[in-house]
Amino acid sequence: MESEVFTRRQLEEIQEMIRRAIEQAMSHAPADDSELTVKQVAKLKNVSPRTVYGWISKGIITPRRTPGGGLRIPLKQIKGF
Repeated sequence: MESEVFTRRQLEEIQEMIRRAIEQAMSHAPADDSELTVKQVAKLKNVSPRTVYGWISKGIITPRRTPGGGLRIPLKQIKGF
């Protein structure tokens, strides 16, 4: 495998691109006080929504009900889960 040699300027441009990508990704990350839907939790934990409902029924996760009847789970509850 042949290695490439980059100039200092090219390396700085690559670092800047990486920095911007990280900032963009972090701007879309939920805040610590965010609440997630059952579907979002399932996607985040790579399980089915049915599994999340099971966790709720077992008391592993404690959601709150929205005025419309939906469930919201605090991100803090699932971060270390």
